[in-house]
Amino acid sequence: EQYQIVDLPDRSGRATAPGIGGFVDAARVEEGRLRVEGWAGDLKANAPAARVLVFVGAREVMGVDVRVERPDVAAARRAAAMRDSGFQGTVPFASAGGELRAFARTADGRYGELKISGRARDEFARTR
Repeated sequence: EQYQIVDLPDRSGRATAPGIGGFVDAARVEEGRLRVEGWAGDLKANAPAARVLVFVGAREVMGVDVRVERPDVAAARRAAAMRDSGFQGTVPFASAGGELRAFARTADGRYGELKISGRARDEFARTR
């Protein structure tokens, strides 16, 4: 397996592995709180990720465990093990400049960047 060292927004230089991914399905700011939802996993092993790190610009604003039921993901991937691949989190958030990015971390410490859905990107831009 090929690993690539990628400078995460916090400049930690963590290694990313192919096949680690998922999506941020929703991201919005309401009443001074950022809410992010989506799913993440090891797409080769069909196993949920352990945690998702969310960044705005160079600042890590949230770390959330992956354990929300996502039967839609399990069905789409035809993998029952992906049922608990969802995440959601809410944290206090003061409007800040920068792009929204998210990274999945597996239980064994591998990282992969999540895709941000168009809806989530637009919603975040509109509400922050």
